[in-house]
Amino acid sequence: MLVEVLERMGHQVQSTDKAKDALSTMERVNIDLVLLDLKMPGVSGFGLLKLMRRRQLPVPVIVVSAHISQDVVKELAEVGIQGMLAKPFKKDRMKEEIERVRKAYLSG
Repeated sequence: MLVEVLERMGHQVQSTDKAKDALSTMERVNIDLVLLDLKMPGVSGFGLLKLMRRRQLPVPVIVVSAHISQDVVKELAEVGIQGMLAKPFKKDRMKEEIERVRKAYLSG
């Protein structure tokens, strides 16, 4: 569902539910933004985020999760994320967050 919404918004989308595949895609394809769910099979979204930072992939990240606690927010801030969406969220809220992060990333 998320892929279709993003495509209708005019975005080109690469989608995977496995951290290994996501990392491989980010190393091969110019990615402008990552929407990252913390709950993924195998390596978690948080683990993927750490791998991205270790490999210095210059991609802004918006974390999408239904499991956002103060501890999680603190950990994510330490690793360096640009945005966050708590599930469930409305399409307009996602669009606002994507635009906010893209503007901040392009101007920074």
